[in-house]
Amino acid sequence: MLTFIAQHASLRRQSGSAAVEFAILLIPLLLMTGMIVELGRAFWYYDALAKSTRDAARLLSIAPKETFASAGIPSAEALVVNASHAAGLPADLDTGDVAVSCYDGNYQAVNCEDNNPPHYLRVDVSYTLTIGDLFPVVFPAGSLTPLPVTLAPATTMRYM
Repeated sequence: MLTFIAQHASLRRQSGSAAVEFAILLIPLLLMTGMIVELGRAFWYYDALAKSTRDAARLLSIAPKETFASAGIPSAEALVVNASHAAGLPADLDTGDVAVSCYDGNYQAVNCEDNNPPHYLRVDVSYTLTIGDLFPVVFPAGSLTPLPVTLAPATTMRYM
């Protein structure tokens, strides 16, 4: 009987230790969860931007040579923005963040113009994502300050 009482007293002294351990571990676990969510969002945004540049380059690669620069490039820029917004990117991405470059057969930059289509074309997009906006994230410096990261996928394709 004395052993039972001693064990019961020992259990009462440890009854709050699990709650204290959980409270100590909760903050790092929440910060790690926030980091996973934020990095997942960065990968999602990059993938959406990369897909939209591929779609725009594909559209430009078959654009009529008569209206390649005058109608094709604005259509491709609008496609990048609309596809990115449809994938869930914020509305602050616009056609000013999209660039179309033209290249000759030796990969030398040339002017994009109607009736003279390039041999290769490249669609670039640049978007600055702030990691740490949705959830606080601890960075190597030990701060919780949001970190701006520039996502800049590009696609180069041959003009058909």
